[in-house]
Amino acid sequence: MKYKIDPTFQSSVHRTLQDLSLPINRPTPRFPKGDIAARRQGSSFAKAVLALEPEVLGVVKTRDYRLAPEVRHPTPIEDCYAVLLWLHSNAKNLGVDNSRIAVVGLSAGGGLAAALSLVARDRGLHPPIAKQILLTPMLDDRNTETDAELLPFTTWTWDDNWTGWNALLDGMAGSSGVSAYAAPARAEDLKGLPPTD
Repeated sequence: MKYKIDPTFQSSVHRTLQDLSLPINRPTPRFPKGDIAARRQGSSFAKAVLALEPEVLGVVKTRDYRLAPEVRHPTPIEDCYAVLLWLHSNAKNLGVDNSRIAVVGLSAGGGLAAALSLVARDRGLHPPIAKQILLTPMLDDRNTETDAELLPFTTWTWDDNWTGWNALLDGMAGSSGVSAYAAPARAEDLKGLPPTD
């Protein structure tokens, strides 16, 4: 698919943490941060989070997880699921309505948010995740050819993607047998997942 690029388009986010008020008993997004993407892009995660409308955010919980390449799949998704279980079991003390928990992630964190929805569904988490918000998620370890026309405008290249997936999958990116809990695009059954924004 060919894309039309307007190289003159400029965009920026102008919001600070002081602009946000986070009352209790609101929907609770859980933000798995992108690992390799976050290392390269620095503040892009914060900009994406701050671009969300304050009335949507509610109570925000972020949590670090162990990163590739120091650890491999399934460690990052199990870390995220452990935090989700903790959030569920401590919801009342935190002022969180555990029937309204959303998972939100950017880049690799977006892939983890999608995978977390799969894991929570398959393990019978109740109440289930209410919503998933996936911001440019890394969902599929199977690379496609690079669109040469897009290359000058990319911040994340084919090689970056291949490196990131192989760091998580211990060199097995693109091979058969990769779990949907690592690469959510491999999931064959999408029934029972939360709505996606």
